[in-house]
Amino acid sequence: MHGTSPGVAGGTEELWNANQVAGVLGISATEVGRRLRRGEEPAPRYHAGEARNALWVPGVVRLYAAQRGQALAEHAGGVRRLPVPMWVDWPVLPEPLPRVVDQVVEVPRMWTQSPGDPHLFHVRIWRGHVDGAERIVCLLSVMENATMYATSAGNGEWVMESVVAAGLLTREEAYRTFVFALGVRNPNPLSGDDPQSLMYVSFLLPGSLPRLLDRWRKPRGELFAGSSVIPARLSHLARLVGEEVEIYPEGTHTPEVVARYAGGERPVVVGWDPMGLETHLKHNEVLRSWAAELAEAGQDRDAATVTDAGTTTANAVLLAHDYYGRVYGDEARDVVQRCVPQLDPAMVEELRRFAAESGGSTAGHWLRLHRATVLLAGREGLSGERHAALLAAAAENDEMLPGPVQTVSRDLGGWPLRLAAAEHPQLDEYVQTLAWYGPKTGHQEVARQLREALWDDERDAARVGYDPFGRLVLVTEDRDAVAVACPAEEATVYRLDQPHPGFRLLEDGRLDLLPLTQTGPVRRRLI
Repeated sequence: MHGTSPGVAGGTEELWNANQVAGVLGISATEVGRRLRRGEEPAPRYHAGEARNALWVPGVVRLYAAQRGQALAEHAGGVRRLPVPMWVDWPVLPEPLPRVVDQVVEVPRMWTQSPGDPHLFHVRIWRGHVDGAERIVCLLSVMENATMYATSAGNGEWVMESVVAAGLLTREEAYRTFVFALGVRNPNPLSGDDPQSLMYVSFLLPGSLPRLLDRWRKPRGELFAGSSVIPARLSHLARLVGEEVEIYPEGTHTPEVVARYAGGERPVVVGWDPMGLETHLKHNEVLRSWAAELAEAGQDRDAATVTDAGTTTANAVLLAHDYYGRVYGDEARDVVQRCVPQLDPAMVEELRRFAAESGGSTAGHWLRLHRATVLLAGREGLSGERHAALLAAAAENDEMLPGPVQTVSRDLGGWPLRLAAAEHPQLDEYVQTLAWYGPKTGHQEVARQLREALWDDERDAARVGYDPFGRLVLVTEDRDAVAVACPAEEATVYRLDQPHPGFRLLEDGRLDLLPLTQTGPVRRRLI
């Protein structure tokens, strides 16, 4: 039964008798009495020489048990659970615990997950003797691009199974190890909070669950019977191990970087250009030089295409430059020093000026030039660097255009595209079905959007008409091309490099536009 004693301000505090202390320490009440007579810890708050007359403060007992790893289980409501240390009460260590493990461990995918490569976890283990008792602390960290965290209830069991299987801890050592797991990163590194969330993983021991529940429980492993997580702070972990624990910056928590840091490299210096600033800058130089060459040769359309591709790569350079300045400008570099590319201020200004002088700003303009870029990249005889630069620009457009294109598609009822007779033999037959009038009142904006889908030398003489389905169509003077809002499935916005499928013949003899459909893998940028 619980004992009580007068407390501060007339209150009472909960106190334990010898039987309750014995239950936490995993020993008998008789052994508690022997320790009391020998003057050993944990010391009671009140006693009269005999264990049956002594009363202990529960927090003192738990702390004693946790520090010495003597308590394999704490009984509460019939459930046996490993003790949870009171981190704020732990004394400061005179020196850090030795770090005995600092390596990456493969963790098999769980039965609930789809087949695939194993998960990679960074396992750090500290162990040493404090006041004559062994202390073991383990930190589990997922690597970059992970799909499973050890911070979820149950996942910690699975990861610790692999830690034991790898020979980093024995089964018995795992039962008295203080296990922590790093979680998601703090999206606002300047907020003052920990850069990553931290959880203490509290395990249930085998045999803790009622037999009926244990029978129907799908086992994750044999080491633990279950787990729960308790929020913690990095300062708590630091107090237990006696040192600040390094946190790897975003994008650098990889096996290669871990091995370099564990090998003594301080800091680990890595080239850091995840947005490809240097590559885009090289492509931009190739494209702008090529565009000038084409313009001088009088190849205006190809020059416009290549200039537009250069504008895309210039914007990619500026986007990366601005992002790097915001995110990586003031980070701590004592663990990993991310070296980001630096641009001369004059170069930045020149690129901004070039990007601002692009020939158009509508979705029709970008779609027309994007398609032209893809066609130009497919020509025979292009040098490798020009081909690579065009493909890079097309890929960037695929990432940037979906939002604007979808917005315009809703307004116009389709994508504003330039369809050329060279690609669509039935184009002339389609043009013959047009009624030559318009644009109607209220369609002036539609006409403007469609006009941007044509080349500069085609716009002034373009003729306006409507097809039998009520679509506004602009036709070039030589009837070699039309601009029209083509119907499209929403998913096709992620495959902007594909050609228009053309026309279909209806039973009444009319030609209708085939809708653009998703013909390739969806490509999305995950941020």
